[in-house]
Amino acid sequence: PTVTGVRYDVRFRPSLADGAWAAVPFATSLDGALTLNTLTGNNARATVFAAVPAEIGFFAVVRTS
Repeated sequence: PTVTGVRYDVRFRPSLADGAWAAVPFATSLDGALTLNTLTGNNARATVFAAVPAEIGFFAVVRTS
């Protein structure tokens, strides 16, 4: 679920012990282009499909405003 007006980013980190979180591009449809960096909420459920920067790691969805 999203909150109207709140912006969300998808971030990736290769390890919980090392490395910084980095933004990754995403799409809002399975076959969409991975061109989005931010999603603005509208009080509806959102699904995103992110680029996979490495074989192992962790994703997070971050509220940016």
